[in-house]
Amino acid sequence: MRVADIEFGQQLQYNAAMEKTIRSEHEGKLIKMIVSNGLLFLDTETQNRELVQVMLPESALQTVIHDLNYYKDSCLVRIDSVNGLSLLFTIIIFSHSLHFGENAPMKFVINKAIERDMKKFYIQKNAMDFFIEEFLVNDMCFVRGNGGADKVILVGNNFMGVFQKTKQNIMQAIEIQRLHNKHSIEGSITIFRGNISFQDNLNNAQLSDEANQKYTESIKDTHELLKLWKLYNELEVETAKERAEELGSLKYSFTFRKYGEDNRLSQIFYLEEKPTAVFLDADIGYAVASNENFRESDITNSRTVFIGNQALLETTPQGEKFQLTIGLEDENVLIPDEGYLMGSFTGSKIMAERRERALHKILDGKTPLANLKLILQSGASSEIVIKNKTAVTDKLLKKIFGTKNINFTERQREAIDIAINTPDIAIIQGPPGTGKTTVIRAIIDRLNVIYNGNVHILVSSAQHDAVDNAIKNVEYSGLPINRIGGKRTDHSGRTTHSIVKWIDELSQACDNALDHEEDGHERIAIREMLMLSQEINKHKEDKEVVSSKLKELYPLLIKFDVNPNIIERLERLIKKSNNSISGQGVNGIEPANADFVELLEKQRITIGAYIDDGREQLSRLVRWVRTNLDVEIEIPGIWNELRMATEAAEIESCMSAFKESVEELLDKYSNVNAPAEDLFELDVDYILNETKQHFEIKINNNVKTVSDILWDFKDQLENPKKISELITKYTKISAATCQQSVSNSNAITQRKPGMEYDYVIIDESARANPLDLLIPMGLGKKIILVGDHKQLPQLLEDNVVKRLLESKKDPEIRELLNEPLFSRLFNMLEKTKYSSRKRTVMLTDQYRMHPRIAQFVSDYFYDGSLSSGVTAEQRQHNLARYDYHPIAWIDVPKNLGKENSANEKSISRKVEVEKVMHEVQEIIKSNPDYSVGIITFYKKQAFAFQGEIKKLSLQDQSHIEVGTVDSFQGKEFDVVILSTVRSNSYKDKKKSVGFLDYKNRLNVAFSRGKRLMLVVGDAHTVAVNEAGPIIKELYMFYQTCKEEGYYERI
Repeated sequence: MRVADIEFGQQLQYNAAMEKTIRSEHEGKLIKMIVSNGLLFLDTETQNRELVQVMLPESALQTVIHDLNYYKDSCLVRIDSVNGLSLLFTIIIFSHSLHFGENAPMKFVINKAIERDMKKFYIQKNAMDFFIEEFLVNDMCFVRGNGGADKVILVGNNFMGVFQKTKQNIMQAIEIQRLHNKHSIEGSITIFRGNISFQDNLNNAQLSDEANQKYTESIKDTHELLKLWKLYNELEVETAKERAEELGSLKYSFTFRKYGEDNRLSQIFYLEEKPTAVFLDADIGYAVASNENFRESDITNSRTVFIGNQALLETTPQGEKFQLTIGLEDENVLIPDEGYLMGSFTGSKIMAERRERALHKILDGKTPLANLKLILQSGASSEIVIKNKTAVTDKLLKKIFGTKNINFTERQREAIDIAINTPDIAIIQGPPGTGKTTVIRAIIDRLNVIYNGNVHILVSSAQHDAVDNAIKNVEYSGLPINRIGGKRTDHSGRTTHSIVKWIDELSQACDNALDHEEDGHERIAIREMLMLSQEINKHKEDKEVVSSKLKELYPLLIKFDVNPNIIERLERLIKKSNNSISGQGVNGIEPANADFVELLEKQRITIGAYIDDGREQLSRLVRWVRTNLDVEIEIPGIWNELRMATEAAEIESCMSAFKESVEELLDKYSNVNAPAEDLFELDVDYILNETKQHFEIKINNNVKTVSDILWDFKDQLENPKKISELITKYTKISAATCQQSVSNSNAITQRKPGMEYDYVIIDESARANPLDLLIPMGLGKKIILVGDHKQLPQLLEDNVVKRLLESKKDPEIRELLNEPLFSRLFNMLEKTKYSSRKRTVMLTDQYRMHPRIAQFVSDYFYDGSLSSGVTAEQRQHNLARYDYHPIAWIDVPKNLGKENSANEKSISRKVEVEKVMHEVQEIIKSNPDYSVGIITFYKKQAFAFQGEIKKLSLQDQSHIEVGTVDSFQGKEFDVVILSTVRSNSYKDKKKSVGFLDYKNRLNVAFSRGKRLMLVVGDAHTVAVNEAGPIIKELYMFYQTCKEEGYYERI
C-alpha cells in the first residue's frame, strides 16, 4: 500500500508556506514534523538533518501543534504537494499506536487457508507479495477494531486481511475481504508499527510473550461501558415501544383549545371511549395522529405529533363523549380536527437514533477528539506541553463584574484556567451557589478574546431551562447566541427564541430612535409612499392591486402639504370605486381602519398560500402598523416569529396562531368588506408622477439622513435570508440541548446539524442521561463538563435499568449504571492530576445561602469543603415568627393526620399542606417581596399545594413556586419550605420513608434557600424515633434546629 492510499483515519489538510522549498520527491510520502518553541518544522531527514520552517495562520498553527503533541505516534503527516514555497500536507489521526521492537516482532503467517479467497478476488500475485504490498507501508500496518477477542483485521488499499491467533500464539491468515469504502470503515483503527513481518511458514512463527501482551492490549475490549450504554439504549426503545402498545389508542371526534387558570394553553379532546387509569398515567407523553396517518396494525409506526405530558379526565362525561384535557408543550403545534390519541413513541425512537449515531462515532474513533472513547472508558489522557493562556485579565473582570476591582475566587480562576488550557477535557464541579454560570460566561468570553473571535463553541445541557440559564447574558460582538431548537414560546405566549427576540429588540430600538429624530416619522412615511408608488407602477395591469395600493397611499399622503390636485384626484378615484374616503370613510369604517382591514384580508393563512407570497404580504402589514399612527395595536409576537420562519415545518407551527390573530383583528376593525371597482380607466399616472416629483425633491436622493439609515437597517432585519447570513457568518456560539445539538431545527441560521466545534461546554452534566451526554461530546475538539454529581442523579429509566440488570446478571453492572458519567470521569481524571495536566476542579465558595444553611449543606453533603462568600447580615430575614433563625423545623406528628396513598404511586398529607400554606401566608404578610419555594418529593403533594396556591391573590401567587425536588435544581428562593409528607407506622425503613432517603435529592432541597430553610413534617417518621436516627441528613437538621435554630411541635 502506498502512503497516498491511506484514506482512513481522521484527515485534516492544510495549505502552508515554507521558509525554503523542499524536493518534490517528498510528495506522497510521510514526513516527520517537529514542534519547537511554538514553531513548526519539517524534518527532511536528509544527510544534513535539515529543518524547514512551516508557516500557517495562527489558528491553524495552534491546531497542528496541538494534534502533534497530543496524539504523538498516533498521528501521521503526509506531504501531498510541493509547489515552490507552497506546501499542501495532511495530518492523519488514529485512535491508538503500538510499537513492536526487535525482541518482540509482530508476525503474520500466510498459509493455504486464503488460497480460495485469492482466486475468488482474482488476485494473481504470490500470496506473500500480495500481503506485503496490500497491507504494509513504511514498516506500519493498520488494524481495525471490533475484530473479536482473538482476531486481527488488517486494512489495506482494496482489501482487508483477517488473522486468527491460535492457542500456540501464532497469527494465521484465515480470510480476505473486499474493502468497499475506505472512508467509512466501521470500528477504530490502530497503527501497528516497527518490526512487522509476513511469512509463509510456521518456523519461529510464535509470538513472544512481549509481542503477545501488546497484541492483547490492542484487541482488548476497552469499551465495556460504552457497549453497556448501547444495550441500555436498545432496551429503552424496546420498553418505550411496549409501553406505547400497552397504552393503545383512543379515537377522538372533536378537539379545541382553551386557556386554563394558570394561563397555560390546553387541548380538549372528545373521546368515544373512557381512558383507562394506565392511559391517564402515561409516563411517555401523548401524541396524536390523523386518521390518514394512523396505523391500527402497529400504532408505533403511525405518523404522530407530540403534544404534551399531562392528561386530566373530566369527571362528568359530555353526553356520550368523554372529555380529556392535555396541557400543550408547544402552543404552535398543529393538531388534526379528528384522529387518534396515543402514547408518544416517535420521540423516543428519534432520541435513540441520535444516541446510536453518537455511540458508533465514538466507538469508531471518528469524533473530533479522536481518543474520546479511551478517556470515557479509563480516563486515559495524553500529557502535552503547551503554552498556558492567561485565565483572567482586567478586561475579563470588567466584562463580567463591571469593574476590575471585583475578582473571581481562587477556585473560579482555577476553573477558567483549566477550561481554556485543557488539551482534551476539563471537568468543573459546581456545588450550589458557587457561581458556575458566571464561570461558564467567563470561559466563553475568554476563549473569544484568545482566538480573536475565530472559535466555534457549543453550549449544551440535558434540558432547555439549563441551556437558557447557561447562556444568560452571553453574547458575541453584539449578536445573540445561535439558539438551536429551544422552547418556541413561554406560557404567556411571548416568544423566547433568542434570535427572534434580538431582532424584535433591535427593531424596537430603531423605532425609538426614529421617534427622537426630527424628521423620523416624516421620512418613514415618505419612504412608504414611494415604495407604494413603485408597487402601483409595477402592477398597472392588475386593477385590484392598483385599487388596494391607492387606498394605502391616501392616509399617508393627506398628512403632507402636497398639491391639492393630487389629493382631489386620489379621492375621486377611490370614490368611483364606491369607497368613500371623506367623513365616516368606507361603509362606516374609518379611512385608516379600511386600509388596515384591506391588509388583514390579504394575509395568507394557509401554508401553501403563505409560501407563495405570504411573507411579502405580512411585511407590508407590519410596515403599515409601524408607520400609521391612526391605528394603535401592538404587533403580535407570532407575526415576527412567522416572518423569521424559513422552513415549511416552522411555518406550519406558526400558522394556527397567526390565523387566529388575523381573524381576531378583522372582527375588531371591520364591519363589511369594501368592494373593489374598476380603477384602471382613471388617470393613475398623474398621481404617481406628481407624488414622485414632490417627495424625491424633499428627501434629496444624494443625502441620507439618520432616519434613512435606520429605515434601511430595519428592512435588513426583516429579511430572514439576510439575518441567516449575518448570524451564520458572525455568531460563533451555539446553544442546544444535548439531543437538539444534532437536530435540523435551526431554520433561521441554516447551521449544519452535527457540525464540529472547537469547544463544547455542557452544563448540568451530572444530571444528563449518559447517552444524551455523549451526543454533544462527540462534536467537540475539546470538552468542558460542568455539573455536580452530588445533586440530582442522572436521568435513567428505572424499569430499563431493571431489565438491563436482569439481562447481564453482573453485580458490577449496577455500580456502573448508578455512577453518573460525570463523576466517573471526574474521579478518573482527578487521579491523574499529579502525573498529567490537571483537568478537574471543584468550586468551593458559595454566594447563595445564609452561612448557617451553607454550613449544614457543606458538612453533610460536601464533607465540609464549602465556605461562604456572603455574611449572615447579607442573608438575614426579618421573620420574627422563627426568632430570626435561618433554619427551622415545624414538627407535625402523625396523630394530627397520617399520609394518604390512594394509588401507591404518589403520596400526600393534608395536614402538612394546611400548615405549609399557613406559614407561606405569614411569610408573605411579613415581607411581600420574598420569593418562596415549596419543595416536596411527591407529585400528589405538589398538586395539592398548587390547588391551594390558586386561592391566593395573583400578587401573592407570583412570589410562590411549588414542585417536586427534581424541578428545583438551579433555582433559588429567599425562603424554602420542604414538606416531607411521610407520616406512618411502618417498621420497614424503605416502606416508611421511600425515596425521601436519597442524599442527592435532599442536597438539592436544602441548598435552594437564601435566607430561611424550613422543614415541615413528622420528625418521628423521617428523622428519629425510639430506635434511633432514620434518615441521617434529616436527623442532623432536626437536631440542629432544636439546638441552634427554631423548632416547634404542633
